Parts: sequence; C-alpha cells; structure tokens
Amino acid sequence: GVWFELVLKSPGFSHSGLDQKLAQEFAMWVRNIHLAMFAFLVAFVGAYTKDSAAIAAKGFFQGYQPITCLVVVLEASGGIIVALVIKYTDNILKNFATAISIVTATTLSIIFTGFVIHPLFVLGTVAVLGAITIYQRNPPNKDNTIPCACSSRTLKMSDGDDGK
Repeated sequence: GVWFELVLKSPGFSHSGLDQKLAQEFAMWVRNIHLAMFAFLVAFVGAYTKDSAAIAAKGFFQGYQPITCLVVVLEASGGIIVALVIKYTDNILKNFATAISIVTATTLSIIFTGFVIHPLFVLGTVAVLGAITIYQRNPPNKDNTIPCACSSRTLKMSDGDDGK
C-alpha cells in the first residue's frame, strides 16, 4: 500500500542526481511494469512448480476460453485503475474504493445468485460505510501539514553555560 504509493509518486529512491533525473523520466506505465515484474516472477514459479509437464506438452495458453481472456483483461484494467487512483489521490481512498467494490459485488451476488451472507460481513459493511462517512466529514489537510496543539511560545535552548 504505502510502498506502492511511494513508488508511484516519488521522483526516485536514490540521492544521486543522475538517478533522480532518470527516475523523473519514467512514466507511471513503466513503474507499473516494474511493480508487475514481482507478481510475474511469483506466478511464473507457481505455474511451473505445479503444471510444468502440462505447460511443456501443450503450451502456456492451453484451455484458455474467451471468458478467461476477459478475466485477464479485467484484472489488468483493475491494476491500471488502482495505479491511477493512487497516483492522483491517495492510498486511503484506494482502500475505500476496494471496500465499496467488495460490498457492491456481494450485494449483486445476493440479488442475482441468492448468495447468503454471514452476519460478520454485515458488521464489516457497516464499519466500512461508517469509516467512509467519518473520512468524508473530516478530510485530510491539503497542504500535507500535521496539526499541532503546541503553544506559539518557543523555548530558548541552553548553550551549555548555566552561569556557574
């Protein structure tokens, strides 16, 4: 979450001037590809440890149907949308959007498939809607400052000479 937001919004991780200049030239799409490489490695290792014989015999795309391709496209689109949301808003709003999508998908499942929900899901839904309401009523500062309840007086620091 937070690391993903840092990668999308920061110009670079290195303090070297050349690295920062190169990092600023990377578009969001390139950073998405960098982040996706980790998931690709895990998926690649998982696929070959479980199904290496079938993949070697019939190829990776064996058994793919149009619905499978649709799911792949939807998942890829979802990843791009998440990156856009985090780039232009923040991680908190992304989590709220994810929670609302889960509640919406479950509600549609109840309506169309007769899915039965657990009482804890109802409690979670109430918590999500309550959190969204509280967040919307008290949004974060736009200037990225932390409110301070300190007084306006300042204390002079001692220079080590206490007059003795």
